[in-house]
Amino acid sequence: MYRMAPTYHQLRRLHFRITIKAWVRGIDKALLAFAGVLPIGILAVLAVFVLVQAEALRTLLRAEAPLEQRLAVIVAWQFLTFVLLRALREAVLMPKARAFFSSLPLPHSSELRSDFTFALQGYSLLWAALGWVAFTTQTFEAWLSLGVLIVTSLCANLTLLRGRPWHSLPALVALPTLALPASPVVLLGAVSVAGVALWRSYLPGSVRSAQPARASDLAERLSIRSGLALSFFAHDLRSNVLIRIGVIAGTLAACLLMAALRAQGAAGTRSLVFVGAVAAVALYPLPALWRGTLLTKLHFLAGQAEFVRRIGPSVYGIPALLFGGSLLVAAFFDAGESAPATPAIFGTLFVAGVVAARCGVQMASWLMPLSSFVAVLILGGIL
Repeated sequence: MYRMAPTYHQLRRLHFRITIKAWVRGIDKALLAFAGVLPIGILAVLAVFVLVQAEALRTLLRAEAPLEQRLAVIVAWQFLTFVLLRALREAVLMPKARAFFSSLPLPHSSELRSDFTFALQGYSLLWAALGWVAFTTQTFEAWLSLGVLIVTSLCANLTLLRGRPWHSLPALVALPTLALPASPVVLLGAVSVAGVALWRSYLPGSVRSAQPARASDLAERLSIRSGLALSFFAHDLRSNVLIRIGVIAGTLAACLLMAALRAQGAAGTRSLVFVGAVAAVALYPLPALWRGTLLTKLHFLAGQAEFVRRIGPSVYGIPALLFGGSLLVAAFFDAGESAPATPAIFGTLFVAGVVAARCGVQMASWLMPLSSFVAVLILGGIL
């Protein structure tokens, strides 16, 4: 009995599931540990995560809210969704196989439908906040505003992630207009313009030929002195690092939003605790990933002791600077509300994670999130 060949959409769905399963391997152990040891804590964190987003979306829907607050919600939504989809780019857009699929006689509508469908699935926990707001604000105007926000931001994210900056301009221009009081006709017009630009980005001839960039003499000298580690960092690891920094910045923004929503006289949000935990978990695998990938790609130099020694300062120094900078920025907004030992505790966790990842300890993938989570519960005063 012969099985029919899968369609393009079925291939994309299979790739999406396999990629997500591969990424959460190890993290699932941490989640089970959270649920088994601290069930109330993990539910509290998820509830706060959803309620903060829901309160921000309600601000957007309130006509009496100040214009700057409504604009801030739209900017935060666009930033959060872009970072989330950029982190899931391999699963959502399948970029490595784009060149192969473009050589096949596939309709452009199939590619657009798959990208749009899996991008919506990639929003994950964001749907919980959207559903809660839609359930508690059962008006046609609210549902229309939320739908226009989702579709317009998704049009902007897809065009940006596929390297179509000019086609993203209509959606990026339409997003701020959502903060203004407008009729349903204007909202539908804005999302229609963004949708047309997205569709045109999938048509043949929408990509301009890229011009090769010339490197400066200083950049070449720094690249050579670092054993090509800096050039690899600026090209191959650029997106990876930007995602990690975006997650840290998003955590700090969430802390500032929670502090702004608190009542007068209430205790502030200990941003240093939350940013330190997220920075430790996000940045500890970077040195091992950077070093291992560099030695794999430059395998013909991996046996040279001088080459291995030369890449060390960049591979370990830059992640340490990023971690320290994250703590400094968080401490500036923390106003001394966290315990004095907070930087030392998360610094120790970061160093331990770097050593464990360098030694190939597999349990670090779930032990680091668990340790950081426990540290947040203790230092944040939740327990």
